[in-house]
Amino acid sequence: MGYGKEITIKMVNKKYKDSYAIENLIKYTVTDKASKRACRYRGGHGAYYMNAKKAAKQFQIIQEYYKKQTGKRVHHMIISFDNGIDDLYTIDNLAKIIVYDILRDYQSVYAIHEDTDNLHIHIVWNAVNFVTGKKWHISRSEFSELKKYIKKLVKQIL
Repeated sequence: MGYGKEITIKMVNKKYKDSYAIENLIKYTVTDKASKRACRYRGGHGAYYMNAKKAAKQFQIIQEYYKKQTGKRVHHMIISFDNGIDDLYTIDNLAKIIVYDILRDYQSVYAIHEDTDNLHIHIVWNAVNFVTGKKWHISRSEFSELKKYIKKLVKQIL
């Protein structure tokens, strides 16, 4: 594959302060806009990604247990791929690496959206670590390092 394997990684800067907002975000993440059906490639870790209401409730249970129900309650990352990068199986494997490795202590849901010219992954995860109860915080420099790591993974697997 001679192309540049270019990707764009961004964090969506919204607070998603209540259960309704979290459920809607998860529903958006796992639903294909064009067909109004579940995305073909989707998954998760520590949450029942097949049902947005259940997944949101599972996120909420951890937040309640650790008394972390204020402020930012979930995080939302989008990873977009340039035209020509269209290997859905490999992109799905990348998403799995992210949720099972990088986010291993956080409940998460992801899906690959095929509804635009560029394939893109939406990843949503609970802000509360289910092992420690601490909230996810990342500085600009740490996010820059995370992006470099993800881009390195893309070069290795695509």
